[in-house]
Amino acid sequence: MMTKFIRIGIADKNDNPPYFDKELYEAEVDENEDIQHTVLTVTAKDHDECKYFCISFEIM
Repeated sequence: MMTKFIRIGIADKNDNPPYFDKELYEAEVDENEDIQHTVLTVTAKDHDECKYFCISFEIM
């Protein structure tokens, strides 16, 4: 079994910082899993005005 840790950070552009729904997200994937299989869903929220609260994620 191989383990891989991924750290996801969020940056803020205004006064209310976004926050994740959970402090820690964990998932396991079988090596034979289909390539289209969803492994994990990460969600975040932000209390800013409508034009500022769009949140996007990137895996880098």
